[in-house]
Amino acid sequence: MQKKLAIIGAGIAGLLTAREVLKSDLVDECVLFDAGDFAPGCSMGSTAVINRSGIQRGLSPLGDLLVDSYFLAVTYFKENPQPGVEFVPHLHLATESKRHSLFKRFSHQGVGELPAPFADLFIDSGPVFEDQTLLIAPEVFLPRLLTELKTDARFRFQKTLVTQITPAGDVTYASGESQNFSRVILCLGGSRVAWRESFFKGFDKRDLRVTQEVTGFALSYSGIDLGESSFCFSLDQKNFIYRSQAREVWLGGTGQKRGELCPDWIELKEQERTFLNFLKPHYKAKFLEASKTVRGGLREKGQGRQPWMAPLSDRVFEIHGLYKNGYTLAFSAALKASEWLKS
Repeated sequence: MQKKLAIIGAGIAGLLTAREVLKSDLVDECVLFDAGDFAPGCSMGSTAVINRSGIQRGLSPLGDLLVDSYFLAVTYFKENPQPGVEFVPHLHLATESKRHSLFKRFSHQGVGELPAPFADLFIDSGPVFEDQTLLIAPEVFLPRLLTELKTDARFRFQKTLVTQITPAGDVTYASGESQNFSRVILCLGGSRVAWRESFFKGFDKRDLRVTQEVTGFALSYSGIDLGESSFCFSLDQKNFIYRSQAREVWLGGTGQKRGELCPDWIELKEQERTFLNFLKPHYKAKFLEASKTVRGGLREKGQGRQPWMAPLSDRVFEIHGLYKNGYTLAFSAALKASEWLKS
């Protein structure tokens, strides 16, 4: 009997899950479904950083998962160097509101003042904490990963909207046709909430955790030259990301809590103002002249901000709630899905 796997959702989690599964002989066929514009996820419009923000194992179960996933990603990219992926310095500014939590996270790494090149760009505003971040260019890495998957004869990429699944592995398409798969792995992202009632047919509602769909948006500036080295600079939950090769700066992702596919312009403007006030005058002028673009999409927060990586039935496994750590946690999620297939 052929072992056919359906992975529904072609964002970072779905792509990494397909890669992990195809490393072994767990399946005879792996079909990755992409809903395209029907379900605008965050993977392509994300700030796409992989980090642990100084967290060490032992602080919390979520912290342990984040640390483990971060090192899975580091190992993968060191063994498989990729265009559009950089290891960059990441500085975290200890504002009054976050100083206690940052001291708790970074106590093993010490505290210092702004080092170069940050000291040349930003106004020195107190203690900072430094670690390393993996900076991903989604428009380069994701298509390249898909191209790599297509070299495996067992892999098939299908641009089809899936409208319903059952615990037995039946998958229904928008055309009304259905197909049964030996196993199904769901990587729905932000579209999960919108489809929950009609999408999951025959599942025990107690297994379908109530989650929250939120939007994630960032401001992108093009034509900004801040030197030859990329970096990240964080202020509380907001990120200032400089991609040297593209000469781009991305400002954070919003903290918007509503499930609306539109940016919160007031919040974006406030983030912009906050970061510009930390820049020295010469560099601040560059941003005032640069062209700006808003990027983003839907993401799924999970219940109590806890990610879910577990089976819904003997034949259906779900990954959701990766939220702000989507690129980092996707590595652990892919590994857990692969281990489930072995069981």
